[in-house]
Amino acid sequence: MANRDKLAKSAVIVMLIVLISKAMGFIRDVLIASNFGAGDLTDTFFIVFKASSIAIILINSVIQTTLMPVLTDVAGNKVKGKEIDFLNEIINASIILTGILTLLGWIFSPQIIELLAPGFSEQQFQLAVQLNRMGLPIIIIVAVTSIISIYLQSNRQFTIPAATGIVLNIFFIGFLTLMAHSYGLKGLIIAMLLGHLAQLIFQLPWAYGYGYRYQPKISFVNPYVKKTVLLAMPVILGTAVQQVNTIIDRNLASRLTAGSISALSYAAKLEDLIVGVFILTIATIFFPILSKEFVEENYGRMKYVMGYGINLILLVTIPATVGILLLSYPIVQLLFERNEFRQQATYMTSQALLYYSLGLSGIGIREILSKMFYSLQDTKTPMINGMITVAINIILNLLFVGRLQHRGLALATSISIIISAILLAISLRKKVGNIGGRHIITTMGKISFSSIVMGLVVFLLKENLLIYMDGGFMKTSAILGFIIFTGIIIYIGVCYLLRVKELMEIIEKTIKWIRLDKILQGRK
Repeated sequence: MANRDKLAKSAVIVMLIVLISKAMGFIRDVLIASNFGAGDLTDTFFIVFKASSIAIILINSVIQTTLMPVLTDVAGNKVKGKEIDFLNEIINASIILTGILTLLGWIFSPQIIELLAPGFSEQQFQLAVQLNRMGLPIIIIVAVTSIISIYLQSNRQFTIPAATGIVLNIFFIGFLTLMAHSYGLKGLIIAMLLGHLAQLIFQLPWAYGYGYRYQPKISFVNPYVKKTVLLAMPVILGTAVQQVNTIIDRNLASRLTAGSISALSYAAKLEDLIVGVFILTIATIFFPILSKEFVEENYGRMKYVMGYGINLILLVTIPATVGILLLSYPIVQLLFERNEFRQQATYMTSQALLYYSLGLSGIGIREILSKMFYSLQDTKTPMINGMITVAINIILNLLFVGRLQHRGLALATSISIIISAILLAISLRKKVGNIGGRHIITTMGKISFSSIVMGLVVFLLKENLLIYMDGGFMKTSAILGFIIFTGIIIYIGVCYLLRVKELMEIIEKTIKWIRLDKILQGRK
């Protein structure tokens, strides 16, 4: 119980840190929109950003999914020296491999940009190639940063890795506020590079505090290194195939109305608020627990932890989807519509956000199920699932893009993610037997009903208060905040009446913490 309460507190703290980071990320995006708008210039930046992101996602996926189970296995031997040796060998191998990848990226930058955005003009194309080459060293930095983060998380230190997002956004916001007009997009790429370097430096004192010491050693005969490489191969293939989704999305979007790439990018960033704050936080904290239970062969406990994690995620994603369906336009308008970001950009972004939101629960369920497979040291099943999902997404992209334009790309992504989650659940049930699906479906039903009730209230408030939402930033913020807050209160109330177990536990723990704080203050 003590460990469970400690993890719950860690989750709350990490969520708050990530929320601050995401809020700063919104300020960053608002400043980008304000300085550069939503047109050819931002389309160029987002394509370059996406080119780097593809490599970063590939690296992070390999490190974060394969390193934690193996590191937990090494730590189980209770020999700190072996753990540090293994970590150094992985870091040095990653530096070499990402260095080669960076060199190849430099050489083939024109081909990469052509693949991602064949619809670019010659001027856009040349600028994108130049910016892409400037940002490539980020790949090396991100690899090392990710490994250090996993080391800290394996020691149950979640707050410092979560806080690295704040460090990165400080550099972005500082540049966009003080130097954007003088240095433009090239300066923005340099700020991004320095921000990623600062993330690595920020984590090092804590890593040293947990016993890490860097040594320039590398070995491919270490059995744990071999195990990591073997687990990584399906992850590399699966993640690479999944990035085809991104390439095809951006390729098709570059042929649509100017601003389509920017609309999809801004909408994805808004969706990422929920994904980053709640879904990834829960998955990140539960991952080392699942890995530890596997090492100790406690499979029943693994299933319980997995089901609990899924229900926690559904508790957030289902009402969030309903809220976005009703309020996507005023949310985008409030956050972005100013200066160069005009009404048409607001409409395009809000529509993309609406269709992206349909896949939120699918993202959450897929994330937890994937972590379950990785904890079982099975990276092959998620790889096959990813390849099937990509094929479905490509077909749906081609079916929807003609009629729905950029909205069709967002819808195809959401549908393919939902199918991916369902297929993963079927595969897991075949592998480990009963996974508690009945309890998950029952909880999902209660949450869905509560969300519908909330949606009706939000809809009525929106219809009656919408006419007052054009009275300046502060007034619009207050009205929209009131609608959202009222919806949350209604949702929590209905969930409580329906006895949603996970929510009731959160409320009970919150009350206990408040009472404990009062007792401690009284003693002082």
